[in-house]
Amino acid sequence: MNNLAQERVRKQDQAPQGCRESLPSLNGDPVKAGYTPAGLPAFCDSHQGEPGGAGSPFSLCGGPGAEPPVILNLRQTATSCEPKYLVIECSCGPTLVKSGCMRKDCEECADAVGLRRSGRVYDRLQKGAEGRSVLYTVLTVPPDLRGRFVSTDKWRKALRKIWKTMKASFGALYGVENSHPTGENLEVFAPHANFLWVQRPGFRPYIDVDELRAAWASIIGAEGPVDVHHQYVPSGDVKKVAHRCRYSTRSFPGWGWWIPSMRWYGTYPRKMKKEPPVCHRCGERFRYGGVATDDEVSMWNERPWEFRPLYDCP
Repeated sequence: MNNLAQERVRKQDQAPQGCRESLPSLNGDPVKAGYTPAGLPAFCDSHQGEPGGAGSPFSLCGGPGAEPPVILNLRQTATSCEPKYLVIECSCGPTLVKSGCMRKDCEECADAVGLRRSGRVYDRLQKGAEGRSVLYTVLTVPPDLRGRFVSTDKWRKALRKIWKTMKASFGALYGVENSHPTGENLEVFAPHANFLWVQRPGFRPYIDVDELRAAWASIIGAEGPVDVHHQYVPSGDVKKVAHRCRYSTRSFPGWGWWIPSMRWYGTYPRKMKKEPPVCHRCGERFRYGGVATDDEVSMWNERPWEFRPLYDCP
């Protein structure tokens, strides 16, 4: 047995059960897993990645049978700050609002970061839609091609190309793109792009999805079918538009190195007047009452009825 064969056997012995595969490289060519006669992946290889140029290692793990491999170990350790609580007041009474570092990689602040971004997206989409529908398009990548897009530069290049197609063939006026690194399993790399966009006047929202799907497959180099999901939401349906905005702008702690910043394309409203927040009950502007003391935070946690409920003061 030569040295290379011995090394591959060693990797096979060290690989965790259910997480073994045979994958040569991530040079852009489709990779195929090798399997034993028993139907299990033959062995497990590690690769050197390029998260943010840092070159962190990751693993490619194949499933049973002929399933394509999955990419693991790209998620980094998320940060976690120690948030403070701010006292916000109006005629309805005081309430406490948690305030942290507001970094997208922070476990404590992830939800707040997503909500803050979704509000900006919602306002800009509604301002430019002017009664037209807001279109929602999700572009996915087949499992055997995902290794190509560990590089954020390649991912960005693909998205710029598909936007040109959306503009030329489907009447895209402007839109926002948010990339998600994973699906339901936060440990498995499964990149997909979420586009919320508005068309130029005169175009119908019933686009030819098959044509868009073919264009995306050509851009990412897929030989087989790719999943492209598309729907339109009337801009007057504020609940559905807001829901799509919240979903597409959510944060993924531990994936900050890969997630590109939210990016706008096309001719979009650039000056958005931000009104000061007001209480929807009394109509007053909120007043800042300082940082809550430890006793006030304890009271908030133990006897929240002593304060006005937080949900009354969005």
